[in-house]
Amino acid sequence: MKKSGFTLAEILISLGIIGIIAAVVTPSLAINTQNRANATKLSTASSTIENALGMMITKEDADDLSETELGSANNNDKAVAALEKYIQIETVQNDEYTGAMTSYIQAGDTGNALFKTKSGAIVYILKDSTADFDKIYVDVNGNDKPNKEGRDIFAYYIDRDNGSLIPFGSVKANDIDSNGTWNAKSATYTCTTDNLSLGCTARLSEHTYKVDY
Repeated sequence: MKKSGFTLAEILISLGIIGIIAAVVTPSLAINTQNRANATKLSTASSTIENALGMMITKEDADDLSETELGSANNNDKAVAALEKYIQIETVQNDEYTGAMTSYIQAGDTGNALFKTKSGAIVYILKDSTADFDKIYVDVNGNDKPNKEGRDIFAYYIDRDNGSLIPFGSVKANDIDSNGTWNAKSATYTCTTDNLSLGCTARLSEHTYKVDY
C-alpha cells in the first residue's frame, strides 16, 4: 500500500520556496507600510499647521501673516514662541537636525522657524519678504530614513492672506513658481515612482494622502 503524506525532502523544499518568497516580499511590504505611515503623518502635520496659522491671523486681528508675531519675529526662538500659542511644538537647533531638508535651511539665527511637532515631524518655515508667499518644508520623521523628497520630505507655499498651505506641484503652486505640476512630464516637480520630488506633496494631497506611486 502506498503511504500518503509528504517526504522530508518535499517539506524542506517547500519551506525553502516559502523562505525565498518571504525574503522578496517582506522588504516591499515594509517599505509600503512606511510610505503609508509617512503620508498619514504629513496629512496630520499639514492640517495642524494650517489650522494654527489661520487661527493666528484671526486671534491677533491681523490682515495677514506678516502682521502677526510670527511675521515680526527676528529670530528662531521668537518665531517658535509665536507658534507655540497655537500648536504644540518644541524648538530645534540647526545642528540637531541632520536630515535631507538641511539644504533648505538658512544659516544663522533668522526669523524663520525650525521646530518639531508633537508627532515628531521636523518643520521649517522660510519667510520670504521678497515674494508674496512664504514656504514650509516638512520632514515627517525627522532624522530617520529614507530622507527622500516625496517619501518623507515635502513642501508647501504659505498663503499669507489666510495661512492656507499650497502643495508644491499643484496647479496653484505652478502659478507661483512655474516649476510644473506633479503630473506634468519632465517638469521640476513631476512625481512618479521613478521621479520623486517635492511635487509629490500635491499628488498626495489631491489623492487624500493615499500613496499610489
